Amino acid sequence: SQFIPLDVLPLTVNGKIDREALPEPDHFRPILETPFMEPRTEFEEIIRDTWSEVMQINKVGVLDHFLEIGGDSLAGIRIISRLSDAFELDLPIHLIFQKPTIAQLAEAIEKIIMDLMEQMEGTE
Repeated sequence: SQFIPLDVLPLTVNGKIDREALPEPDHFRPILETPFMEPRTEFEEIIRDTWSEVMQINKVGVLDHFLEIGGDSLAGIRIISRLSDAFELDLPIHLIFQKPTIAQLAEAIEKIIMDLMEQMEGTE
């Protein structure tokens, strides 16, 4: 959700709020205490692009908290589903809530991949 300050609310001829005349919210990063930080790795970049697309936010930092930028359970499911496809992994939905920043999520996914690679090496 987003608040857009207006001088006056647009009204219909009947005096009700004209919802169709309300301005569209912008798709920019909300104001946060956390400083903005660009992705530092390819994993972070893939995750950032996914968050940005699913949550329709133009600028997402790797330290931004998922819930603080408007994330919810539906967005979490979409993001985890897309990341599972992108990394060819079966990622649990709770991961996005346990690791709620892009940096933390990237680190967790990298660890999962490294663990899988070690398991595969051990079976050969």
